[in-house]
Amino acid sequence: MEKLYDIPTAAQMLGGVSHWTVRAWLREARLTPTRVGGRVMLSERELDRFLREEQTRPRKKRVLAPRGKANPKHALASCSP
Repeated sequence: MEKLYDIPTAAQMLGGVSHWTVRAWLREARLTPTRVGGRVMLSERELDRFLREEQTRPRKKRVLAPRGKANPKHALASCSP
């Protein structure tokens, strides 16, 4: 019989992420739940699959503003009349 984990336990097994993050991944269909009665559980096999896919998944590159450049919105807020 396959091991099943509740969302808080699965969150810990996925590197200590928040249970809200696990719920978001379920909504985004990045994780597939197993329902037991009215409970949402995650199988050990599903957690292993997810971790393998996340290791090979390309990451989005974050674009950061160059250092020393002020954000124009913030610059206007600090001006005095």
